[in-house]
Amino acid sequence: MNSVCFSKLLNSLSRVAFVKFSKYGLVYNSKEFKLFLMNKLVVVGLDGLDRHFIDSRMNSSVTSNRVFNQNADLESTLPPITIPAWACSFTGKKPERFNVFDFQVLAQDSYDFSIRDTKTFVGHEFWDYTDSEVAVSDVPGSKVRQINGYHAGGIFNVGDTETYPEELAEDMEKDLGSVEIESLDNASTESERREMAFEQFEKRKKTLNWLLDNKDVDVYFQVFRLPDTMMHHSDNDEQMLKAYKKCDEYLGELMEQDDLNIIVVSDHGAVKATKRFSINTWLKKNGYLQQKSGSEKSFLEKLAFKVGEVAERAGFRDYLVWANEKYKEYRGEAFVQGNLALDSVEWENTEAFSYMTGVCGYAGIWINDDRFPNPAVENRQAKKKEIKQELEKHELVDEVMLKENAFVEDAESFPDLVVDFAHKVKNDSDIKPDVTGKISSYMHRKQGFLGVHGPDLDLKEENGELIDLAPTILHYLGEPIPEEMDGKVMDIFDDDSEPGKRDPEYETSDIAGIDI
Repeated sequence: MNSVCFSKLLNSLSRVAFVKFSKYGLVYNSKEFKLFLMNKLVVVGLDGLDRHFIDSRMNSSVTSNRVFNQNADLESTLPPITIPAWACSFTGKKPERFNVFDFQVLAQDSYDFSIRDTKTFVGHEFWDYTDSEVAVSDVPGSKVRQINGYHAGGIFNVGDTETYPEELAEDMEKDLGSVEIESLDNASTESERREMAFEQFEKRKKTLNWLLDNKDVDVYFQVFRLPDTMMHHSDNDEQMLKAYKKCDEYLGELMEQDDLNIIVVSDHGAVKATKRFSINTWLKKNGYLQQKSGSEKSFLEKLAFKVGEVAERAGFRDYLVWANEKYKEYRGEAFVQGNLALDSVEWENTEAFSYMTGVCGYAGIWINDDRFPNPAVENRQAKKKEIKQELEKHELVDEVMLKENAFVEDAESFPDLVVDFAHKVKNDSDIKPDVTGKISSYMHRKQGFLGVHGPDLDLKEENGELIDLAPTILHYLGEPIPEEMDGKVMDIFDDDSEPGKRDPEYETSDIAGIDI
């Protein structure tokens, strides 16, 4: 045993710890010493990967079919959006625990929405509860800071190249060249964005491979955005299949390393929506939302929008996106917007409104009461129940959940109502000519993906949740599960493996003594 590992061992004798030398781990606590074989754990996040798409389109896979063809649903968060979903995966907590409903946050003193700051999650990640070394790369929602190991990128901006330690980026670039990822916003067409998505994937493959080859840590956690990027910049199944095959090939390469335990997860799935529901249009038509005079679109604009919906379903999506961006360059605002134009709302006469990323089958509704600058509602609870009752009459609405029933904790910035639309119905927050319309566009499915491969892993889990990832990793490392985590340890370990023989241990636990 070298001097570094011996020093770690001595330091561990006063507390619960994990110590690694070569491939062996020594766990010490007040009850027992244990010596066991410890393989590296690689967590591969494939953002937006959909199990059902794989099962229907990839049964001819010949590379990593042990992962892709032996899989399970992994329940995402409410709502199933990249942020907060990935943050919930590495914290083991539901979104309401840290007051994050979307990657946008509502400022109640101004009605404004802004991008969520990743410092929200600092001090809650699974790597703060273990002395094992971890390498984290490009995990959305994780802020680069000092950890027991290595941290690269990870802020929602995928172009971020900050690292801990600082010299990590320089070391990688010596071998790999530039590791910076160009923002998709720099592309002018959807086809260019798809090309860039594949280039990004190749760069991040090299990043993970480099970490595996050069950094001897216990857990590697890397997220690839390719499946999600493709679903948002294409409505073509063949283009989606091309992206999935690329992910499949890389998993096959990783699986050639016999000593790796690999967990593959996605934060949500993908399903092609056939209808949209414009929630603010419904609120307006039912008298709950008022727009300022002059905000209405003209007859020609309404007609152009309806023609555009027909053209989208006919397969001209790429051209429509290009035309919308050219219109934005000319007029200063997009013809088709993703969210409610806040400056168009007559707040003093608006009782309810919605503002949410339109990528899934859920919508959040806020009641405009005395929490806001220009309240129009005195009895928030009565108005919530009224809107719930009226909305649930619509055939495209499955359920309207009251805030207190939808979440385990009363998060201040969360919406008062959460609308769950029918299958393949996508939320739209812009005000359209009609409440509903026919579309052909991918959206997030509530169920993500879980697959495993490796000497210590055996997929038996059927009801896993994304919040279970952090507790499962901690159990693998021989650590107790903190009480504050909502997730549980998934049943994914081989019965004869060391973690498979141990029962999960849950206890109140302080965050490891790391300067954050």
